[in-house]
Amino acid sequence: MDSVDFGYIFAFTSVDIFSKNVVVRLYPSLTGSDGSDFLKCSMEQRYRYTELLQTDGGPEFKGDFRTNVLKYSDRFRVGIFYRPNSFVYRLLNFLFFIFCRSSLNFIYK
Repeated sequence: MDSVDFGYIFAFTSVDIFSKNVVVRLYPSLTGSDGSDFLKCSMEQRYRYTELLQTDGGPEFKGDFRTNVLKYSDRFRVGIFYRPNSFVYRLLNFLFFIFCRSSLNFIYK
């Protein structure tokens, strides 16, 4: 489960990675009660019950959501946000800098 910010509207999304079923609902805020309502609607509409439910750990998946999540799943876990590898990021920036610098030297000579 995840949410997407469209300005004043937030799209809550849920994807079953086995069957590729998707549920999307729009909400005006990112609160625990909105997350809980989305959990209830998506489980009653599509999934019924699951072994594992994973979220991204945002504020919409706390509070009321946490109290209701074990009604619909055996296990619940919070996934880790994507963080780029700092060493690889610095290496790519360095290589890009060297490439641009050598290209500029070639152009201006």
